[in-house]
Amino acid sequence: MKKIIFITFVIILSTVHVFAIGITPFSKLIKQGNPSINQDRDYHMIQVTRESWNTTDWMNSERYEYHYNQSNPAKIDSISIYTYNETEWLKTGVDRISYMPDQMYVTFIERCYLLEGYSMPMMKMFVNYDNQNRLTNIAIYRYIINAWAPLNRMQIDYAENNTFSVFEWYGNDETNPPEYQRGTFDFDTFGRVTQDTWEVSADSSFWEYDNSTNRTYHPNDTSTGAEFIHNIALDLPLSMFSDDEGPSFGMVSEETNYSWTDDGWVAEEHTLYTYMQNWLTESLIQGWLDDAWINTDKETYSHNNDNTLHQIVHQYYGDSDWVNSNRTTYEWSEFTGNHDNQPVMNNFSLSVYPNPFNQNISMKTESRSKAPIFISIYNTKGQLVKSLKSPTGNPITWDGTDLKGHKVSSGIYFCKVTQENHKAFKKIIKFN
Repeated sequence: MKKIIFITFVIILSTVHVFAIGITPFSKLIKQGNPSINQDRDYHMIQVTRESWNTTDWMNSERYEYHYNQSNPAKIDSISIYTYNETEWLKTGVDRISYMPDQMYVTFIERCYLLEGYSMPMMKMFVNYDNQNRLTNIAIYRYIINAWAPLNRMQIDYAENNTFSVFEWYGNDETNPPEYQRGTFDFDTFGRVTQDTWEVSADSSFWEYDNSTNRTYHPNDTSTGAEFIHNIALDLPLSMFSDDEGPSFGMVSEETNYSWTDDGWVAEEHTLYTYMQNWLTESLIQGWLDDAWINTDKETYSHNNDNTLHQIVHQYYGDSDWVNSNRTTYEWSEFTGNHDNQPVMNNFSLSVYPNPFNQNISMKTESRSKAPIFISIYNTKGQLVKSLKSPTGNPITWDGTDLKGHKVSSGIYFCKVTQENHKAFKKIIKFN
């Protein structure tokens, strides 16, 4: 009976989902967008549902349910994977995630597929960091027959002023031979990536250009190279494993992609990003045809009142109009220092900047009330670190000191704001 089950399992795995063996390259992950997998946030993402358009209606495709770590409820402990089989959702897999002792950075992920009570290992990932908690390398293996085989390796080399380069290796699969890839980057004075150039090689000795991307930033963008490197460490491992959007460059205005040909660099794709109140609302993708940019694809982003991402709708341009292709819907619950799930209040909000911070962090509230606002800073143990008070709407600065005036250590803290019977929470990160 077990042999029959195993044969059925292999057949299903070949058709259920491409992410069983597919790994998204670094160059595709670090793009502009609203990273849904991002763990450095103020709300728990509890479910993601993906649907495809069948000419008349949306049809269920995949669903992911997120479960959180009991010792650190800010971190994802496991992800249940479901596929839709025309009439019902079937649980087909699970990702289990392990962290460093500080419970901040992912060190290991294992994916198993499920069928009729049987669990079969499919992939596993090992992640390493340097003494500054910067991600340095990732190794991914897939399970074939009765052995683990290397599938992907990635290494990030850091230099001065938050600059870096990337080296990747992809193992042999059913359709592609092994390949090496390396990326070099140009940075502006803020440490933001303005250009990335990628080369490929069959043996890591002879390299040739493959693709390149130039980008410009929105005037409101305040991101830095240090923040991006921090986000790589927090978000990239789960993003690579889940085929989801990874760390964002920031508020990018335009991106132009080029491919290398015998005639040199040739423009291939152009993306325009639109924002409303600093939140991404649309990405318009154009292709180069007959010496002009032609609309090809579009992603529309909608947000909840608390600014969490609600939905991404992807469309392609048909003969004369936009045509639905697929959409992804996100469900959230609010994360607080006491690990409660609380409803979001539309008329009271808190913003902090910069986050992560080193010396000082500015906190600003938005409220219709004119009552005094009280700010409390807690550590991950729920202990009060600092108390502050601010008139409505006036920014207030926390200098990273505790109630006795001593500098606090690096780590995660929770900012709780109270005004009359209203509350708002923010997770903030301090680094030294």
